[in-house]
Amino acid sequence: MKKVFLFGVFIILLASNMVFAVSKPRWNEFCPPDYISAKPSRFNNISNYWYNRRIQFEESMAFCAPYHDESLNSCYLKIINDENRKNKTAPKK
Repeated sequence: MKKVFLFGVFIILLASNMVFAVSKPRWNEFCPPDYISAKPSRFNNISNYWYNRRIQFEESMAFCAPYHDESLNSCYLKIINDENRKNKTAPKK
């Protein structure tokens, strides 16, 4: 009985230390297809919005570049959460 208990504790400790990899975020996961390659425009505020968002996304990805393992996963998760939050208030066509 004691061995079963210790084995269970060992499995729980192993599972709690597992690193779950987060895939590298891609801009096309957050941006509408029409604006993936948006350029700055004087007359199209929506295009400007998505252009500026892409620049911010690229800067965030560059910020994460030096990290590895768990730190990289955390950085990617922050980007994903931020981009999803921004999409809730993004302008529509």
